[in-house]
Amino acid sequence: MRAGRSGSRQRRTGRKWLSAGVVAGSIVGAVPLVLAACSPSSGTAPRPPTGSVPALLTGTVYSCVGPPVTPGQYDKLPVFITVSRGGRTVAHQSGHGTMTYRFTVAPGSYVLAGQLDTPVHTVSVGPRQRANTDLIPDCA
Repeated sequence: MRAGRSGSRQRRTGRKWLSAGVVAGSIVGAVPLVLAACSPSSGTAPRPPTGSVPALLTGTVYSCVGPPVTPGQYDKLPVFITVSRGGRTVAHQSGHGTMTYRFTVAPGSYVLAGQLDTPVHTVSVGPRQRANTDLIPDCA
């Protein structure tokens, strides 16, 4: 630490001095990028508008199984969910077998759709509310 530098903590790197705030800010700024890169799902969700209080859409999506399959085969079956609002897709996620989903959205009404044989669900969520909806196909 170097004395006489307006009271802030500083660290010497090479021949330059960096304030602790710059170092901490760059580390904190990198954390969301690392977390986003580690996300297990392949999907997107809209960010609620600035100033709005978000809501959650959660649930489980199941694959449609026609003829009997082994558990290993079931885990490879594709599955997806599409979330729409006002006729526009605002979020989606895909996976295999049985998949859980979680989307942070702005309060409002949404249409949840899955595979062809899965009934469409319309859900409404308010600020800080969570709507849990499982998408179960009608195939047999």
